[in-house]
Amino acid sequence: MRFNMKTFLANSARCLGLAAAALLAQTAPVLAAQPTSPVGQWDCLMNGNGQNGILFLNFTADIDPVTGLPTFEGILAQAGHKGFKSGSDGRPGGGGTGTRGSGADFTSVTNIFGGGFIDGGAGEVADNGGPGDWLADSRGHRGTWFFNSKGQVVGSFFIVLNASGVVTNFLETCVDEVLTVPLTNGGVFNQQVQFCFTNPVFATNILWGPASDGEVGVTNLTFTNNNFFVSTIGVNQNISFVGKVHGNRLTMLASGPAGKFTITGVPLQPVNTALPVDGFFWTATQRADGAQTQEQFFLSDTAIPNYFGLNGQGPSYSYNFTNSFCLISQQRRIAFVFDEIPGIEGSGPDNLRATVGKFINTSKVIGSDTIGIGSAQSSIVQFNARLTPFSAP
Repeated sequence: MRFNMKTFLANSARCLGLAAAALLAQTAPVLAAQPTSPVGQWDCLMNGNGQNGILFLNFTADIDPVTGLPTFEGILAQAGHKGFKSGSDGRPGGGGTGTRGSGADFTSVTNIFGGGFIDGGAGEVADNGGPGDWLADSRGHRGTWFFNSKGQVVGSFFIVLNASGVVTNFLETCVDEVLTVPLTNGGVFNQQVQFCFTNPVFATNILWGPASDGEVGVTNLTFTNNNFFVSTIGVNQNISFVGKVHGNRLTMLASGPAGKFTITGVPLQPVNTALPVDGFFWTATQRADGAQTQEQFFLSDTAIPNYFGLNGQGPSYSYNFTNSFCLISQQRRIAFVFDEIPGIEGSGPDNLRATVGKFINTSKVIGSDTIGIGSAQSSIVQFNARLTPFSAP
């Protein structure tokens, strides 16, 4: 049999070509279907590890000029842990310790509470050129989002909230006075003392002399700094999330300083009520530290659905829409964030309060039963409010 080299080479080349094509087909990446975009406004609940609250998110297709990624905005209200263990009876109260039944002590759990617009690193301009921004100037208030290799939505943001506690901020105090020192042989010596300090208490040794009789010495002085103010502790929360859109549901797993928590959302739409929530005044009862106080407030509509400014007052304080707000979720939840301003100047620092709970929405009753934290309280705060269907007196 004659061996045909040309036929052998041709057949070999064809076989090698087929094998290479088969190998390429096995190793080449397969293009997956484009994941569902989160672009739009979302009404979300946060749950887990003290992240008890409401989060509204606005995912946009606007491109951040620095990163080239699309951006999002958000506003949240967070009320910390839902309950506390104060003693063997397990009833709420007593200083805001661990979550109920956990047996944690005061130092093991930090309750973080408050709210406001989120902060993020995106945006060196007022907006990214898109039509959907919530804020007219959202510099510093935008985060970026993208899809990972699994088609999941990934993003991050941060917000500075308050912790259960207060911090004393000491300002500079300066001493400029004459120190009168009694001399051993009678008479006194006057020593001018001048210095400044920012410590709560400042102790120092002053060298004095020589006096007219040649006497010298050292005197120990202690000064108390009365130039201070008290404010709530600020905690920077860095939050990252990953999740997916499934139809009209947004489900994400997030992580922050306190651990992992869930974010579950539905499209943000105005909540329907029998009476407009911003058309009548509300009456409310606040219970904290064994005391009960009555409050009255109005809700003010904003351009963001279900986000309202608050304007009202209690016995010795007031709050207004510049720093107090309410979020109402379609998922039958409501949240309040108050900055209580003392009615008497110099009577103390503002009290920040944040509560989250059930939104009551029936044909007969519109209201809320909420629970949370206040910076001036040593226990949890209960805040229950009802829309009053009467004109203001």
